[in-house]
Amino acid sequence: AIPGHCIAGGCILALACDVRVMVDGGKGRFGVNETTFGLVPPPWLTQMMVDAAGLKAAAPLVQRGLLLPAEEALAAGLVDQTASLSRLAEESSARLNELLAVPDHARAQVKHQLRHTLADTLQYDGGRSDDLDLFMDLATSTDVQVQLKSYLKSLKKK
Repeated sequence: AIPGHCIAGGCILALACDVRVMVDGGKGRFGVNETTFGLVPPPWLTQMMVDAAGLKAAAPLVQRGLLLPAEEALAAGLVDQTASLSRLAEESSARLNELLAVPDHARAQVKHQLRHTLADTLQYDGGRSDDLDLFMDLATSTDVQVQLKSYLKSLKKK
């Protein structure tokens, strides 16, 4: 259940879920905006977006750091359903119960089949080290620091 914004780390957590139901009509946005600060999302995060939305939809979202309202996130395939805030818990529970109706061993094995490539990527230590090195190089660069400070200043104004 996504009751509002689902950005960056929240987006990662949501993309790891089997089903995503987001509140509609609100101000909440879904996506990763790292590129707008000069950062590069790690390959596994980009792959999670591609797995959810397909390459054609995910590529511009990740490249441009777009944050989509619920209805657009639904159309892109990033969320599975939208619901009013008053029905969010009920709709999310209904989707969860649909999954739980499938025997655990079968559901777990199918999930493994669908996500094993991504899981293997995350378990490869060399990739994690490369991701961390790239992130640190970018995050500590002068250009990115300027962008981040500007963003934080804009949040304080809100």
